[in-house]
Amino acid sequence: MATSQTEFLQLWPTLLVKRQLGEFAEPTRDLLKLVREMDRNNKKLTTEYINQNPLDLDHSGANWLRSQINELVIDYLRSLGIDYPVDWQIHAWANINRKGDYHDTHNHPHSYLSGT
Repeated sequence: MATSQTEFLQLWPTLLVKRQLGEFAEPTRDLLKLVREMDRNNKKLTTEYINQNPLDLDHSGANWLRSQINELVIDYLRSLGIDYPVDWQIHAWANINRKGDYHDTHNHPHSYLSGT
């Protein structure tokens, strides 16, 4: 059974986290099916993401990804010496870039952590 590996890279004042996930093939297939279904139901999925959080769904792929993110955030907080309860939430969205699509430089205001 493959295990997850986490590496913290302190290159700048902002800590970058790189995590290699084990046992990802089946959950990735499940997530791909979910995102394709979401895209069929909403062609503006990438831009109308506020109420389209796939991690709010009870779905095998989404449940797996949510648990991976939760583990990573807990590891991250521990690496900073935070050993007390923290109230936090995850908001995610599917981003589908088709031919000619792109993202402008942007940030995520009011977010303590951002990931992709």
